[in-house]
Amino acid sequence: MNYSVGEIANIVSGNVIGDDQISVSEVYFDSRKIGLSDNGLFVAIVSDKSDGHDFAQECYLKGVRVFMVSKPLDLRGTQILVDDTLMALQKLAAHHRSTFGGKVIGITGSNGKTTVKERLFSLLKDHFNVFQSPKSFNSQIGVPLSLLKLKAQNDLALIEAGISKQSEMSSLEEMVKPEIGILTHLGDAHDSGFSSRSVKLKEKLVLFRQANLLIFPYDLGVATTIREELPKIRLVSWSRKNQECDLFISSEKLSPKATQIELRIKGQSYQLEVPFSDKASLDNLYTCLALAMVFEISMESTFVKIKSWQSLDMRLKIETGLNDCNLINDSYNADWDSLSVALEQLKTMDPSKSNVAILSELEESFDNQNFEFLRDLLHSAKVDIFIGIGHSFGQTKVKFAKSNYFFDSTEDFLHGFRSSKFKNNNILIKGRRSFHFERIYDVLKRSSHEALLEVDLSAVIHNYNTFKMNLKRETKVLAMVKAFSYGTGALEISKILEYHQVDYLGVAYPDEGIQLRENGISTPIMVMNPDIGSFNKLIDHNLEPEIFDFSHLDVLIKFLEARNATLPIHLKLETGMNRLGFQMNQLDDLISLLKSAKSVKIASIFSHLAQSDQKDDSFTHEQFTRFESMSEIICNAFGSIPRHILNTDGVINYTTKQYEMVRLGIGLYGYCSDASFSENLEVVSSFKTRVSHIKNVGTDETIGYGRTGRMIHEGRIAIIPVGYADGLDRHLGNGKWKVMINDKLYPTIGNICMDMSMIEIDASVNIGDEVIIFGKKPTINEMSSVLGTIPYEILTKPSRRVRRVYFKD
Repeated sequence: MNYSVGEIANIVSGNVIGDDQISVSEVYFDSRKIGLSDNGLFVAIVSDKSDGHDFAQECYLKGVRVFMVSKPLDLRGTQILVDDTLMALQKLAAHHRSTFGGKVIGITGSNGKTTVKERLFSLLKDHFNVFQSPKSFNSQIGVPLSLLKLKAQNDLALIEAGISKQSEMSSLEEMVKPEIGILTHLGDAHDSGFSSRSVKLKEKLVLFRQANLLIFPYDLGVATTIREELPKIRLVSWSRKNQECDLFISSEKLSPKATQIELRIKGQSYQLEVPFSDKASLDNLYTCLALAMVFEISMESTFVKIKSWQSLDMRLKIETGLNDCNLINDSYNADWDSLSVALEQLKTMDPSKSNVAILSELEESFDNQNFEFLRDLLHSAKVDIFIGIGHSFGQTKVKFAKSNYFFDSTEDFLHGFRSSKFKNNNILIKGRRSFHFERIYDVLKRSSHEALLEVDLSAVIHNYNTFKMNLKRETKVLAMVKAFSYGTGALEISKILEYHQVDYLGVAYPDEGIQLRENGISTPIMVMNPDIGSFNKLIDHNLEPEIFDFSHLDVLIKFLEARNATLPIHLKLETGMNRLGFQMNQLDDLISLLKSAKSVKIASIFSHLAQSDQKDDSFTHEQFTRFESMSEIICNAFGSIPRHILNTDGVINYTTKQYEMVRLGIGLYGYCSDASFSENLEVVSSFKTRVSHIKNVGTDETIGYGRTGRMIHEGRIAIIPVGYADGLDRHLGNGKWKVMINDKLYPTIGNICMDMSMIEIDASVNIGDEVIIFGKKPTINEMSSVLGTIPYEILTKPSRRVRRVYFKD
């Protein structure tokens, strides 16, 4: 979006106090998510919990100069005065939507909205310039913020809409106005906000009252209601029971990690194998196939993409725990439908072990009907031991399992239930985020080392899509996963990127690429530092080497000819970095050699920028000129060849030089040099541990090696099991760094040791409390500033003995 203050005021019927000519291109409502901003509008939303007007001064200090308010503020800057800021935000979004020339697909349902949206994006992005609403932006605030991000170059938008009570959908529909609707599911989520399930269905259907077409699962039994509520809409449905539906699933053969499917689409039969077997993922798949059918996208090409889908959007993670236990970790989510999926997984676990379910309260307040329904689910899953955490469980006499234990809070459970009680069990750990069940998981997992690096896969994809929205539709992306994916884990990051149809992956060394191939990654992989002794491996694993000099090229050609093999190569050109690459005066010989060789094919031409973080830099423009001149000579000899020179900062600062491909590295992990752009990115990595010991220390006593830490008064220190061997730099000792414990920062004291560190704490800290070394706060940028280095180095510091834990919202 790009509006002047005056235009916004006219759209929302507001009055301007200040300069009405200021241009606005970003909208904020959360002061915590604002970076240095010079073109942002802060909307002061008033809710039951907070008043955005109270944070306007903080926003001003961050550079915001335009404010939408419902009461005048004593504040420098321009204000747009309206009666209701939320309604004004929605009115602005509705106007912006009305200027959009493409189609909007509105997605709603009790669950599955975000997964369907993301999977549709992966299917449609090669056919359309697709915008998708960020993460789960589906609320009264999230929907308008999503719509305001629509750009003129988008020709299709995927927008989620979620409701939790009656009369909410009308305002969302007035903004979204989808041409195509998708109803994913109708389940128990938010039932308490509606007088009946029928009323909830009718409320959801309000989103589609002006749509032309609606896709829905026929087996929900809602077709009659839909026809009554939306008599003019075209209906497209899928079913496992009704052969008359547009998409009919005639057979599903399930195995633990895959499903063989036979289905009929418009009378034509197809067979497909997918790498998941849970009902929720299969339901989402069929919804996506129905839309592909509507757009007349080839089913054969669609199936190829679907085969690379991973079940990463399932939050379930199965690991070995202590005392020969199996752990199913779903510690970030809890509602009735996902609970059913998780219990189905528990039921399929090792039958020689007894089943344990550790569950938190759900969103709804429990009553007798809820308790009885939960009891039936647990009995069906053959749960032997039930542990309920939350106040509601203590108020029931329902017998959920053979053995039942209730605790008011996670803290009470950790203090009152010994982990030694668990032996030879299958344990499901499932709770809402607010219960922090990851603490329970940490206690029950089998690990001698308590440091972990949390990797948010949703944030990786959010960052990937943020950059994608700044690229032309035809521009390809090479994602750098070298150096263990900047410390986060190459395989897991590659899987999620492949699922989202990244065009290329980049690794530093052949062994990194081999690991990906051996774990099923099929995306093209470029190897940036191939050594001559690795050429055999490159051929065997279909890896594409970077070639930067004649010595490597000569040997590679001879090697390929001897094996009667061919291999794509990536030519690196020297344009000013003065590191590696062919120079201008070598191009004639290079072209001559390549023309005579039939065993190599040029997959791309590329170079590196020396100062991509500098905007409008004269040397960088000289590099572009050299690159274009050199690549033109090569292309004149061989025809059109993809070119790439931009990295993360280059994409931001020199977007007109995208050529045919760009390389994304550190930007995928949430970092770039542009402070404004970085506010659109999300933190991927959080380095965490827990307090292992607490010690009382007297005045003037010293702490640690070299006695460099000294207590100036009587106090307490915490010992954490993380040291410089884990990646906590030794220069961060003696108060130079602070860690976060219970939302408060505490300084290091004494030198960082190899395997542990000491933290000066107060009386509020307890053994077992979570310690954040870096993440959302304190940040990697802050740590790199203290150490006088760059975020790249900090990201790659956590050692391999630090356990990586992956989750996806």
